[in-house]
Amino acid sequence: MSLNLDVRQRAMLDEMHIPFWWPEPPGGDALPVPAPAEAGAQAPAGAMPRVSAPLAPVQMPPPISPSSEPLPEPPVARPPVVRPAAAPARAVAGAASTWRLLPAQALYASPATPGGWLVVTEAIWPGDDPLAEDGGPAARLLDNMLRAMGLHKNPQVWASGLARRTADEPAEPLAWAELLQARQPQRVLLMGRTAAREALGTDEPLGRLRGRLHDLHGVPAVVTYDAPYLLRSQADKARAWADLCLALG
Repeated sequence: MSLNLDVRQRAMLDEMHIPFWWPEPPGGDALPVPAPAEAGAQAPAGAMPRVSAPLAPVQMPPPISPSSEPLPEPPVARPPVVRPAAAPARAVAGAASTWRLLPAQALYASPATPGGWLVVTEAIWPGDDPLAEDGGPAARLLDNMLRAMGLHKNPQVWASGLARRTADEPAEPLAWAELLQARQPQRVLLMGRTAAREALGTDEPLGRLRGRLHDLHGVPAVVTYDAPYLLRSQADKARAWADLCLALG
């Protein structure tokens, strides 16, 4: 770009002490200044209007077609595996014992007939009646327990006990099968650790033998505490009552 000043205009700048320093184009001729385009000027014939580039089409995800394969089944909650209870303890046939069975006695002065209950204790009672008055507190507690079960109204109640063999008596198997065959009880109540272990042929502690039914030569049997022990441990009377309810059930 340059200024097109004639001679008179340059002389005026000299009078005003304004130096003219704009460089002149080569050849001394000023470059023509293009005239501004007139409004409404038509574009040359054949010229195409400028069109902005079209936007790229948005790629849409292909539609999801239903699969021919079946959907996997949701996991089914499986019920907890219930393992069968341990088999009831059975008496060991032919096992020698240092104990012997006392003859079974009918309780409550009734002519007991085959069937009913057989109560086996490890307490030694005087005479033939385990519920005699001279049996002391243990006999009275045993009587109270059996009455609480309602057995005093049942004429088919037998009681037997275990006695230690003397030194000159050889150890022999206890005659459980013979006793059960003779009295034919429908339920056996084993009172005390010795009675339970000797009848069931096991060394398990009493606490693990309680709370379940056992099989004594085909007859259901329940284990509980004996009367002398309950006299020393009052706290276990509630557990003994639970055992009696199990036997009645």
